[in-house]
Amino acid sequence: MKPAGERWFLLVLIAMAAFAGACTRAAETPAAPGALQTQVAATLTAAPTQPPSETSPPSETPAPSQTASAVPSTTPSQTGTPGPSPTPTGPVLDADDPRQGINLNAPDHRDDFSAAGGWFANYEDNTVALMLEDQRLRTTDKLADTLITWSTSGQTGGDFYLEITAEIGNCTGADAAGLATRVGNADYSRGYAFEVSCDGRFRLRKFISFNSIPAVLVDWTASDVIHKGPNTSNRLGFLARGGTLTVFANGESLATFNDPDYVWGNFAVFASAAQGETTVRWDDFALWRLE
Repeated sequence: MKPAGERWFLLVLIAMAAFAGACTRAAETPAAPGALQTQVAATLTAAPTQPPSETSPPSETPAPSQTASAVPSTTPSQTGTPGPSPTPTGPVLDADDPRQGINLNAPDHRDDFSAAGGWFANYEDNTVALMLEDQRLRTTDKLADTLITWSTSGQTGGDFYLEITAEIGNCTGADAAGLATRVGNADYSRGYAFEVSCDGRFRLRKFISFNSIPAVLVDWTASDVIHKGPNTSNRLGFLARGGTLTVFANGESLATFNDPDYVWGNFAVFASAAQGETTVRWDDFALWRLE
């Protein structure tokens, strides 16, 4: 059952040196007084990446209800491999495509999720599962409520273009796959979040702070280029040049919005359950830096 009224909350747990990235469980509406003591969620912040064999499980972390305030996070390390060398041919872009001038054959960073350390993973509780398995990152939102959980990459950027493949499992309606950019604040509570739903819609929101209602930049909008239904994949894209933000699905531009407030931050992915438990598997992350 969703909480009564409009609620928003986000709580940070103590930093764990063995993990890379962060996961943020946050509500879409503000909290009533005292809500943090009775309705809590977890954020695991991270220190620089450790080898997979040295990663400890999250069971040692205090329960969310034992933490009542946010703590500063350390800076995630930037891991991964450089992109491939340019190839002779590539996608032919229309003259008005906002990606003109970007060599889509040669990203500056690629991540195929075959190695640990690039994203927060291997964490599970009664609300969320974030697992690196079968050379993909699995994000599962177990509760159909107003909460989302995102898993942060060690990569950061200001002006960039990125693409990532999202495969959603069993889903219906507004169950969605989400991609966040310019994620920041000490508690990872702000960023731009682009979501693609099971029924073929998308939206773009701006998460602001610990106790603020996210702003809807582009409300749920249907698009024929989004692949609908359960067990389908969509290639999501996000272009940021200064305050101009453009979101893509399967190589096609969906919407452009101007917002100059956030200029730098991490990248993150999440599953959002609106109807029932929702799982999204992520693969083939590619990043082009435009600075």
